[in-house]
Amino acid sequence: MSHGEVAAVYAEAFVATGLQQGVLDDICSDMDLIDDCFGRRPDLVVRLAMPSLSTTRKNAVLEKVFGPVVTPLTLRFMQLLVRRGRVRVLAQIAGAVRRERDRVEAVSTITVTSARPFADDEKKELEIKLRRQYGPACRIGYAVDASLVAGYRIAAAGHTADYSVRSGLALLRQQLMRA
Repeated sequence: MSHGEVAAVYAEAFVATGLQQGVLDDICSDMDLIDDCFGRRPDLVVRLAMPSLSTTRKNAVLEKVFGPVVTPLTLRFMQLLVRRGRVRVLAQIAGAVRRERDRVEAVSTITVTSARPFADDEKKELEIKLRRQYGPACRIGYAVDASLVAGYRIAAAGHTADYSVRSGLALLRQQLMRA
């Protein structure tokens, strides 16, 4: 089983437990915190994965570092990962937890790619329209791709709507080639 598949299995179980216990928002915030911490301190992951360090010592490190700031469920989950030798996939599990939460809560992820960055007022106007269409809980991300020349492209729910000059020129070229 690949690390991504392992992460997905753990994330599914963790999110289901968080949902059942009514702490889903809390454990998702915890996972963001842990992901950020391990991103800043990769040596901590290495230390927690060392076979020479006992599980008891690893759990003590987790309790000292994370105990005061995460839910008891998240701490037990991390201790489970340590016992099972899965601490190295924790960053992937954190990402999988976010995806699983979105799936469970039916949150749409929308990516808006534009030729230039949107101004704040343009973003607000576009977000109002997107939330009307995809629901108020949708997540909207932005990217810039100068090769679009002008305009933007929206990717959501497995579909892409392309309102860029590049797309228009490509369509015009196809039409001219057929004529």
